[in-house]
Amino acid sequence: MRLGKRGFGLIEVLLSLVLVGMVLGLVAKGYQTASRLNQASYRLSQKLEAATFLRRLSAGMSAATELDPLPNGVQIKKIDPKYNVTYMESFSRLPWPTSSSSADLDAGMITVDYILDTVDKTISRKVGLEVNVVLERVGAFTVTRDGRIADVELVSLDSGDGWSVRVHLPGVSP
Repeated sequence: MRLGKRGFGLIEVLLSLVLVGMVLGLVAKGYQTASRLNQASYRLSQKLEAATFLRRLSAGMSAATELDPLPNGVQIKKIDPKYNVTYMESFSRLPWPTSSSSADLDAGMITVDYILDTVDKTISRKVGLEVNVVLERVGAFTVTRDGRIADVELVSLDSGDGWSVRVHLPGVSP
């Protein structure tokens, strides 16, 4: 009779397998929950980015002297914020440097283009020679104009959610 060399019994092996299965199940459930939270957080951040972009775009459009919808975007012409309209000061008298490539110095106007790149699925902002990506993962971007009203529609590439904003354009040009 060998009392010192005893192996695992069938009940002990089954019990350890059940415990390991339960632990793995809890880990998988936690991973699944974390993945769902991550996706929800990503969608929320994407909505916030789109809302911020639409808010900035509508502010820029409402300050425009001219607005031309393009096939994949919009072109805005407005007075350069560095230009003192009240006193019609020239750019050379301003205390900070100005970029001659981004402004029409005689009229004090700048042209800003917001264009959807259909390959990269991004919206870029172009002022003169400077181009910046302002929004990524965009499925569609359209701007339509009906008199003094402009409608902007934006669709997310990931979730297919669509957002829109209506902008009341100024009635007179300076």
